[in-house]
Amino acid sequence: MLAMNYRGLTDVISGLMAAVERKQHIQDNEQSLMLQACLQQLFLVIRRLIETSDEHDAESGSAAGHLRKLKQIIQRKAGLVTVEELAVQMNLSAAHLNRISRQLTGLSVSDLIADQVVIEAKKLLLYTNLTVAEIDYKLNFDYPNYFARFFRLHTGASPKAFHSRKTT
Repeated sequence: MLAMNYRGLTDVISGLMAAVERKQHIQDNEQSLMLQACLQQLFLVIRRLIETSDEHDAESGSAAGHLRKLKQIIQRKAGLVTVEELAVQMNLSAAHLNRISRQLTGLSVSDLIADQVVIEAKKLLLYTNLTVAEIDYKLNFDYPNYFARFFRLHTGASPKAFHSRKTT
């Protein structure tokens, strides 16, 4: 099925390139607009192929498909979540999910979650006016001190020290 899609992609690219070659005599501005439209079509086709491939991976139960889905869920959650919650959501066991993650990334699911939480915390500290306590709550930490320890452990700086970088 994917081979047919790639053949289709080749046909689309060839057609777009032929259209560009036929339009060589058009003025620069018009040619630029036409080329932009052709490139947009190309990117849409590529995006559809990627989405189809992702769906195929997830449906076939491939490890890469599961990892992609796991990363998407973690990014959407944007806060602390347990491995067990993710496993249930993905209809896999926590052990199997960890095995996939370690096999493909060298990191446990907990490490992937922590990395995403640190990224989100940094964004909130730098680009919002939220207090550390509000960020703690937003990222699903049970205790404010736990967030501060977690952040310091992963970044080497306290949330307040990191937040103060915004003003300097």
